[in-house]
Amino acid sequence: QRLGMAMGPHSGEGAPAARENQPRALPDMARSPGKLRHRLILISPAAAALCLVGVGIQILSPIAPTTGITYTVGPHTEYTISPSDYSTRGKDGQRRLAPGTRVSIRQGSMRVSFDAGTEGILLGAGEFTILGPRGIEMPRGAARFNVTPGGPGFEVVTPMVKVVNLGTNFGVVADGQATPEVHVFKGRVEAAARMGVQEQREIKAGEAMDISDEGQFSKVALDDGRFLKE
Repeated sequence: QRLGMAMGPHSGEGAPAARENQPRALPDMARSPGKLRHRLILISPAAAALCLVGVGIQILSPIAPTTGITYTVGPHTEYTISPSDYSTRGKDGQRRLAPGTRVSIRQGSMRVSFDAGTEGILLGAGEFTILGPRGIEMPRGAARFNVTPGGPGFEVVTPMVKVVNLGTNFGVVADGQATPEVHVFKGRVEAAARMGVQEQREIKAGEAMDISDEGQFSKVALDDGRFLKE
């Protein structure tokens, strides 16, 4: 009977105390380090993927112009800019262009102001690409450039001639149907043909030259009326 009382059913006041004194079960990950390592392995690729997504978003974000190249358009001007996100409007309200911007003017005119104070007035129909703060590529069109004393070295590149100003006011005509021309109103420029014999010339104020398919220069009449001044 004493043995039976000692080994009897666990009931009454002693039972809860016995349960509280039992050691608590450890979490699954604590008892199984392998599961914890497995979860960490699964989390690491996910974190790496998120990092890559963040980098991708930054790369694909529009490239905001970082230069001081601004532009205005004349009345009734029709034009397109590509890529479209290469043109933005700054806090000062000015419209800016980034290097690499391609502009097509169907009609009208556009004034482009560069970092060093150089200004170009381009007429439609024409096309040009911003090469940077000191350069422009113009496959076709007519443009007049006014280069300030602080802006020597500004370049205008056409399919047939490259013009480097030496502090001047000059105009360039690029037309696939006719020979290109360079007109110098003030100062001087260095012009280099890009085809044929690739002749090079220094053209001074009051002079104008055209460039043949053979890469040679010939004098033509200076024509101030072919370009806009304002």
